[in-house]
Amino acid sequence: SLVAGQGVIAQCAEENRIVIFPETDPGVEQLSSALKPVSTQTILAIPICYGAKVLAVIGLVIDKTISDEQLELTEEIRIIIGRGLYNLILLQESLEHEAVQKEMIREMNFLQFSMNEHAIVSSTDADGNINYMNDLFCKTSGYTREELIGKNHRTIRSTEHPPAFYQMLWSTISSGKTWHGEVKNRAKDGSYYWVNSSIIPFMNEQGKPHRYVSIRTNITEQKNQQLMLIETARKMQDQQKTSAIISKMLQLAMQPMPLKAYLNQALDLIFSDSLQTMLLPKGSIFLVDGEQEELVLVVEKALST
Repeated sequence: SLVAGQGVIAQCAEENRIVIFPETDPGVEQLSSALKPVSTQTILAIPICYGAKVLAVIGLVIDKTISDEQLELTEEIRIIIGRGLYNLILLQESLEHEAVQKEMIREMNFLQFSMNEHAIVSSTDADGNINYMNDLFCKTSGYTREELIGKNHRTIRSTEHPPAFYQMLWSTISSGKTWHGEVKNRAKDGSYYWVNSSIIPFMNEQGKPHRYVSIRTNITEQKNQQLMLIETARKMQDQQKTSAIISKMLQLAMQPMPLKAYLNQALDLIFSDSLQTMLLPKGSIFLVDGEQEELVLVVEKALST
């Protein structure tokens, strides 16, 4: 119950020596009250240390005078106890440190397992040569580690992106910035897959990238669905344009006019604004001459002779 920095125990710890206090010392009343019903005469304060480091203080209440021989024995005992206590402390700290290390290793293994189950991970040196790839990278690309370690990511590059795309990517990461984007890659079997990629540069003490880590998620299915929706929408739009032209042609057919005039206006409809994105405004219409079994040019638009 003694407060640190006050009384006989604190003085003993500060001086790092055995001290004998008479009963009149202010600290005796507190210590003796804790040890009742022993009849107190003297307090013996013994610092337990290892070297100059005080590890603990033992306070004993004795009812007789202690001899010099007893003091010498006490000195030897406290040194032995100090060594033992110090070793116990080191052992405890070692066990705690080992437990912390094991927990950290377990946590890191769990995080690595979780990432490997979800993300396609690889790393390269400063020149872009692959020095690590996880299992999911191998599974997705179809390549083994032996086939890609030491090589560049150009091995899996598709022709989807222009050179300027990769130039911008490299310029970003080589300047120390993280790059994010979608990339289409080519697997070993020739199939293609899309990834949402983040490339993180790791800087050295000079502020220059010395390693690049790429973390990707496979978005091939989502990308294919997007392309399918775009293609469906385009076909529907084309069908709508075609239906509008057919409707207008039917309206023309209901009007009395020479055949050549009808075909000329029909060709104008085909080259109307609604189809300019698909066709060049050049073309002609031929009719079959049944008697002479030949094609006869009836209408032409913007054709060179």
